[in-house]
Amino acid sequence: MSVAAFAYPEQARWKERLFREQLVRAGVADASACLPIVAAPAEWGYRNRLQYKCRQTPHGFVAGFYRHASHYVIDAPHCLLAAPTIHTVYAVLREALPSSPCPEAIPQVDVSCSDDGSIAVVVHVLPEAAGRMRDWLAALAEGSGFAVALQAGRKATLATLSGRASLTTAVDDPPLALQVGAGGFAQVNPAQNRRLVDAVVAAAALTGGERILDLYCGVGNFTLPLARRAASVLGIEGYAPAVGRCLGQCPSPCHNQRRLQRGTRRGGGLAPRPLRSGAPRPAAQRGLSGDGAICSACGRRASCTSPVTRPPWSATCSRWCTMAIRSFPASRSICSADLAYRRV
Repeated sequence: MSVAAFAYPEQARWKERLFREQLVRAGVADASACLPIVAAPAEWGYRNRLQYKCRQTPHGFVAGFYRHASHYVIDAPHCLLAAPTIHTVYAVLREALPSSPCPEAIPQVDVSCSDDGSIAVVVHVLPEAAGRMRDWLAALAEGSGFAVALQAGRKATLATLSGRASLTTAVDDPPLALQVGAGGFAQVNPAQNRRLVDAVVAAAALTGGERILDLYCGVGNFTLPLARRAASVLGIEGYAPAVGRCLGQCPSPCHNQRRLQRGTRRGGGLAPRPLRSGAPRPAAQRGLSGDGAICSACGRRASCTSPVTRPPWSATCSRWCTMAIRSFPASRSICSADLAYRRV
């Protein structure tokens, strides 16, 4: 039986148990270090983003979700997890898409809503159908009051047709309004995400002198709240539009930072582009080998340099950061708030 069949309090209890068992089995943490689970405030109607699968069949147009372990689309006119505004627009799409210029070329539709209830839709189409769908989709969106973007392949093909096809959600206090563009990632439960960010900020207990490394930082969900409280934050993200969003949102909320730079990879490591003329120079490079070495990625002193025998997240500071940095190919981008260190 699936855990999803249980009442929500029982689901939470089982998830907490399974999570604790996994951490203990992997040797990452002792059971006593695991805090109680924080259940979501709402069991239903919380998701701010859904992906609906579509299929044109001999019996008509079907929109819904994949059957477990298959690509068979189960028709779903309603989803109990979707925010009410998402369901409203989804109902419009279910009625309109069968009469579109090429319903057989639509494999997926993404619907997301911002904290204020505004809706953004991404319609995925086969490349050969993109030209015929553009004007029709734009007219549908303008008449129905939502923004729409078209994707005809990979994320690089995303094109906004009408409105602002992005999601806005707030975190931290005072609130930071994060802008998540079409194709970007955001937690699907905004209320629970705010609790998660608050928990991370509280657990970090920053005093203003720390340097933070945030891997897969996205648009700055954790990066920007932490940057308000730390000396510097280095965020690493592989999706370039998300880096741009993070860069665009940092100057105002990051009160202690003066610069946010985009980085490049060179010489086998990662380094920021040169600082502007007259700006303070980065700190001197520090070694990554030898007992008690200083990690040049995060500035912390490594406790030992023994071979890594556990997963990267439980390795020593210097080795973990080195592995994380080396794992990003040359095409990846970095954004950094007030970068004061580098690795080359």
